[in-house]
Amino acid sequence: MSPRDYIAELCEQYGVSADFGSRMLPLAERAEKVRPEMRSRLRAFIERSFAAQKKREDEEPELELTPKEARVLRTVAGVLHDWNPPAWLNIWADRLAKKSPEPPSGDGSA
Repeated sequence: MSPRDYIAELCEQYGVSADFGSRMLPLAERAEKVRPEMRSRLRAFIERSFAAQKKREDEEPELELTPKEARVLRTVAGVLHDWNPPAWLNIWADRLAKKSPEPPSGDGSA
């Protein structure tokens, strides 16, 4: 069975989105190229990932959107889906990281 067929079968078996399956496809392809014992470990990991995704999807509350809200959401998502931020935007991320305070150590000392 090809990695693509394997992932499609798991999507159907667990009832998860094809988008999640496509994100797992490179791992399934990698599993085909390794030793048999490693392959079985990778496939077990992939299957556990599908089970966990199914649980997350089941626990996630459904959004009730008006038709207008749904149209706006689809429009914005379509624009952002293929967006790659420009390199200069990293300057802002670096500046913010430098300004943010260190997280508390949690050892009780102040």
